[in-house]
Amino acid sequence: GVYPPPPGASDLPGLEASGEVAALGDEISRWRVGDRVCALTPGGGYAEYVKVHAGSVLPLPAGFTHTEAAAVPENYFTVWHNVFERGALKSGETLLVHGGSSG
Repeated sequence: GVYPPPPGASDLPGLEASGEVAALGDEISRWRVGDRVCALTPGGGYAEYVKVHAGSVLPLPAGFTHTEAAAVPENYFTVWHNVFERGALKSGETLLVHGGSSG
């Protein structure tokens, strides 16, 4: 459609990606070339190669295909942001998720 990407984001569609690490920046120590990962991207997730911030990368969940794992990042980071960053949930507190199936 005509939805404009955020400034600096790729014009290519796709906010999530899954695959293997092909290259790393000099400062990256958590990941290795060949690691199976999924990531939240600022755009361009449907491209053959995607460059993402290391903090937006997750290990591929055990037993997941790349197709299944590509659906994980948006949900994971949305929950993390809302529960821990905005909601400030702390150890010992209880969280009730009501209607968490979306739709």
